[in-house]
Amino acid sequence: MYLQMTRDEAERRFAEWIGAEDDRRDRLHARVAATGGPVLAPTLESLRALNVWYHARAVEAQGDPSPGRPPWAPPPNPDFVPRPGGPRPASDAVMRLWDLITVHVADVLRAQLPGSTWICFRNGDRRDDRNGKPMLDIGWPENPADVIMLAHGSVPAAVSSGRPFLPDDLHDKVVRTLSQLEAYRSARG
Repeated sequence: MYLQMTRDEAERRFAEWIGAEDDRRDRLHARVAATGGPVLAPTLESLRALNVWYHARAVEAQGDPSPGRPPWAPPPNPDFVPRPGGPRPASDAVMRLWDLITVHVADVLRAQLPGSTWICFRNGDRRDDRNGKPMLDIGWPENPADVIMLAHGSVPAAVSSGRPFLPDDLHDKVVRTLSQLEAYRSARG
């Protein structure tokens, strides 16, 4: 999706998305509290309970027909016709929930890696499909954290396609990212 955007369009969407981060955080915390969800401290351990909560809410949200996707999400395919019993695209409501989860995953990473900041990713390779994507600069210029994908947590695929839900996926992916960063730093000396 980002490859098709002009630099100005990617920067505009990035600025809008980052500008609404506090609002998304407030909405996530309110929604979690209203549904008896876990305490959202910016800790690695919080990701386990959040992912279980996320899955339960996504199962509910999959049936919500209300429109509106996050600016980073590709538009739905209007020509997709699901087979009976086959996979369905994640609903816009699931995509919006995923967007809220992204904020908490970023908060956890920033707590682990002070100084990490959002960037609108760019590199010299025009074919890199991450160009223009919101990512978190974690001190590894070639490999910033793709927080949107980390926040997937196996949930959208589980509720739309029937793939297995992996309760530890959020936690494990963030820990793996931190371990890879540590290995990168160690290799650099």
